Amino acid sequence: MPGHPVHACAARLKDHSSRSPRAVVRRRGQRALYALGACVVGAGALQWHAQRVLHPSFLFSPTLRFSPSSRNPFSAHPIRTLQSTNLSAGSTPPPISARAYAIAEGGSGTLLASFCADLPLPPASLAKLVTCAVVMEALERGELHWQQRIRVPLAGSAQAFAPGSSLIFLRTGEYISVHDLLAGMNIVSGNDAAYTLAYAVAGSIPAFCTRMNTLVQKWGLTRTRFVEPSGLSEHNVTTARDFVLFCCQYVRRWPENLARFHARSYFQRSNSPATSRIPPHTRFPATNTLLAATAARGNVSTAVPGCDGLKTGYIRESGFNVALSSLRGDTRIIAVILGGAGNSIPEGKRIRARDGATLLYWAFTHFQCTDVRTAISDALPRAIPVLGSKRPGALRPILHPSCTSCPVLNTPGTRISITFALPPLLRAPLQETDVIGFAHVLDESNGMVLARVPLVSGTTLTAGGNARRIIDEVAVWSVELWRKIREKRV
Repeated sequence: MPGHPVHACAARLKDHSSRSPRAVVRRRGQRALYALGACVVGAGALQWHAQRVLHPSFLFSPTLRFSPSSRNPFSAHPIRTLQSTNLSAGSTPPPISARAYAIAEGGSGTLLASFCADLPLPPASLAKLVTCAVVMEALERGELHWQQRIRVPLAGSAQAFAPGSSLIFLRTGEYISVHDLLAGMNIVSGNDAAYTLAYAVAGSIPAFCTRMNTLVQKWGLTRTRFVEPSGLSEHNVTTARDFVLFCCQYVRRWPENLARFHARSYFQRSNSPATSRIPPHTRFPATNTLLAATAARGNVSTAVPGCDGLKTGYIRESGFNVALSSLRGDTRIIAVILGGAGNSIPEGKRIRARDGATLLYWAFTHFQCTDVRTAISDALPRAIPVLGSKRPGALRPILHPSCTSCPVLNTPGTRISITFALPPLLRAPLQETDVIGFAHVLDESNGMVLARVPLVSGTTLTAGGNARRIIDEVAVWSVELWRKIREKRV
């Protein structure tokens, strides 16, 4: 019975024994053992989670360090071409009769050689390449269609331009397709075609020039500005460095335009109106006499093998300009010449053709293009852990699709090495096109950086909840703590 004196005595003895110093020590020891066991289990769980989430190179490499407060320093870098590097220290092109020039490798945009590359000069009709780029973007957005027939405004007609201008002889009120306008503008430098396209896209010349300037700023041209679309104005301005960068990006974005427009040796309208003063099936010869296709017209002396573009230009204030593109094997060379000499138009054209051929020949003699995609992909480090993602794991960076090649000096024994600038950890969220690091392509003979290739995540990872983020951060902290303890013991 509970109230029996014997039971009451036993309860008092039990209570007294539980308060004895020995019992207190025993209970505290048990609690300490329980706490130690919980710590061991927790540490084991964190280590297991860390091994599941983090890469072994982070867990055991003493060279990698991570600050929990740091953020991914690479995701804010804009995607541009490979970093321009002047590789011409050991060899320079022969002198030419021009105020400025720049030569670049087309796949990467790497500058191979230049002269007065930052001198501001009018681009003349090279501006039509930017006009073409704006129209191409309008076509991609569905604002225009290739076979859409455009009504020629008064400002876009031949009679709106001074005698001697480059024209395809449009008449006010006639209709012509977008394709024919682009062909006439790019092949024979039709000023009337450029103005008609500008009105069709933007409704006015100032509005179209706003688009031109927005595009070149987006593409990284810092010293280029346009006030009209044809290049007739001396107030249009660019530099050789800016425009060779533009041409590299233009060719990479719309390579089909080379065969469609720039490599063609003549322009012929698909249909001529009955009111046209130009006979049907009239062929207008291309202004670029260096095109390989012009050899079929008998211009073997000026045609350059592999030359497939891009554009010529001339106004009195600029001199004789040309933007050239030439492909031989896997190597594409882009050259821009501004301010070419010439006391007359025939003489200026001859000098321009000679100088353009000289620069292209020099570039192909001294440089070759090596595809580095396979080499970089093979050398890429293993997956980088991603913290705070909804789906735990890691990702292996991949090359940005625009990075295909880099130029190397065309000398025997040239060897390439690759180094990487990558963070040890990434944090979600990540988009598929986020730049997470760079691969540097080096010439082992002199340590020169030939190319700086952006690496992207290649995978979209969404952020998990707060619990996931906290667990991942604690896991990283525990690994760092354990590594410091090990280092102190050693």
